[in-house]
Amino acid sequence: MFAFTRQEQRFLLLLMAAFFVGLAVKYYRHNHDAQQPDTRWAVERDKIIEEFRQSAQKSADVKELKTEQYDAISKETITGKININNASLQELQTLPRIGPATAKKIVDFRNEYGPFEKIQDIQKVKSIGPKTFTKIKEYITVD
Repeated sequence: MFAFTRQEQRFLLLLMAAFFVGLAVKYYRHNHDAQQPDTRWAVERDKIIEEFRQSAQKSADVKELKTEQYDAISKETITGKININNASLQELQTLPRIGPATAKKIVDFRNEYGPFEKIQDIQKVKSIGPKTFTKIKEYITVD
């Protein structure tokens, strides 16, 4: 009926042998893995859960604000516009999208090149582009 050459017969025999070896490996893994759970994963999972609980506890704790950081912030800063020519680092950080690094860049730029002549000049500071300027322009002045 089907006449296979000697080479084809060997190839089919090799395929069948590989299939049965794979089946035996699958059967072995299935039976042994089900009996012995991986304790390493359980230990790692418990460690991750404990670290998460500790970090959640730390963030939930209410801590006192460091008042020396906020002493330089004046009432005018909170209620009015910030004069970027004489604002402190802390006052500059109250502006949207301005963090400690950008506030330092503003102060350094001001010290190197002098006061800003108009509010648009703040865009000359590295990392303050049109998007940031649009966000802060209503909160700043050069008066």
